[in-house]
Amino acid sequence: LLDHRRLAETQFAALTLPIIGGYVIAGYASGRMAGRVAPARQVRLGYRVLLALEVAMFLLQWLVPDPPVYLQQLLLVGTSAGIQLVFPIVTLTIFDLFPHARGATSSLQCFCSLLLGTLVMGVAAPMLAASMATLAGVSLVGGIGAWGLWHWAQRHARRGVAAGVAPSQGGT
Repeated sequence: LLDHRRLAETQFAALTLPIIGGYVIAGYASGRMAGRVAPARQVRLGYRVLLALEVAMFLLQWLVPDPPVYLQQLLLVGTSAGIQLVFPIVTLTIFDLFPHARGATSSLQCFCSLLLGTLVMGVAAPMLAASMATLAGVSLVGGIGAWGLWHWAQRHARRGVAAGVAPSQGGT
C-alpha cells in the first residue's frame, strides 16, 4: 500500500489514522444510537455505508489512473465507520447465542477475528497487493459476503423464533 501511494515507511499513519478515525467516530455514534435505534436498523445503516463506499473505492481504483490520496483516505474513514456501526451489534448477537458462556464466546470471537485478520493481512493482502483495484474489489466482495451472512443469520433466527425455539437455545 505504501508503494502504491508512494509513501515512506514513516508515513504509515496516512493509512492507519483514517481507519482509526472512522472507528472512533462511528464508535461514538453507535454508543449514542444504543437504546434509541433498533439494532437491525443500525446494522442496515452500517452495511449501506460500508458497501456504498467500498463500491466507490473500487470504482475509484478501477477508473482513475492515479486517484487522490486524500479521497482514498476519506473513503477509508467511511468504510471503517460502516464496519464500526455493524460490529457491536454482531458481537452482542453472538454473545446472546450463548448467554451462559459469554466469556468463552468472547474469547472465541476474539480468536477468530485475530486469526482472520492474520490470514487477510499476512497471506491474502500480499498476494493481491499488485493492484489497488484488486484489493478494493476483494474488500468489496468481503463486505458483500459479510452482509449476506448477516441476512442469512437473521432469516435463520426468524425461522427459529417462528418454530418456537428461543434464540439462546440455538435458534439463531
